[in-house]
Amino acid sequence: MNVLLAAAEGAPFAKVGGVGDVIGSLPKALKRLGLDARVIMPLYGQINHERYGIHYMFSFPFSKRNGTAEVHVFTAEHNDTTFYFVKSWPFFGDENTVYTEWNWDMPRFIFFNQVIPAVAW
Repeated sequence: MNVLLAAAEGAPFAKVGGVGDVIGSLPKALKRLGLDARVIMPLYGQINHERYGIHYMFSFPFSKRNGTAEVHVFTAEHNDTTFYFVKSWPFFGDENTVYTEWNWDMPRFIFFNQVIPAVAW
């Protein structure tokens, strides 16, 4: 069985609290049960590409109600787990923090959730 875990944070790339810890460790536990568990999360500006071996995979235009956003997908391996990262201006890629203000995080993470099926396609 294939499992794609979507999260706002995941250790060691970006961790603020418990969600980051769970996403950093749960895929490995699921793999021990025979599942192919992978993670998709935003690519925040503070994540060091070189340190974690993050590299570009592909890009695509994503149409939304108020226009089109160019989505860039990156990947890295950590603890035998494949991580996918989504970068799309202005939502993800330039910020130096995981969470910002409620009125900006709401549209950012709605966008992230809308993009996930397109990336998985």
